[in-house]
Amino acid sequence: TSQYWAYLDQGDALVEKGQFKQAESVYHKAIQVDKSQPYAYASLGSLYLVRENYAAAEKVFKQALQLDGSNSSALRGRLDVRIQQQDWSGAEALARSYSAPQQKVVAEKIASIKSEVILTRLRIAIAQNDQVTMKASVEELIALQPTSP
Repeated sequence: TSQYWAYLDQGDALVEKGQFKQAESVYHKAIQVDKSQPYAYASLGSLYLVRENYAAAEKVFKQALQLDGSNSSALRGRLDVRIQQQDWSGAEALARSYSAPQQKVVAEKIASIKSEVILTRLRIAIAQNDQVTMKASVEELIALQPTSP
């Protein structure tokens, strides 16, 4: 309904102003108006992520995905819950658990997670002067075929 979208827009505007409590309330109003749409759940998850309320973010991102399994904001959001906590291996494991269509939706995010995991392994290998792991890590990074200079 138009009321649902109006609440979403209002919530987004409040987030931009840093009025997080009010935005949270407005997103909940949107959910009450239409529980069948994933967007308010995903927006609420993003808000919780900004506020570092990771458990709440995870919960509402999952709710969004129950409504639309390919919702890109919720798929990325669940990965971001782990990334913001520096849980790169957890993010990588979650990405692997996504279905092939879901992985396609967040392919760029998955590639950045993979490269960060390899870079972490490389940093440890350098610190430990582990030549074998250094070489393997560099080869893995090259195999990712980075596109940016």
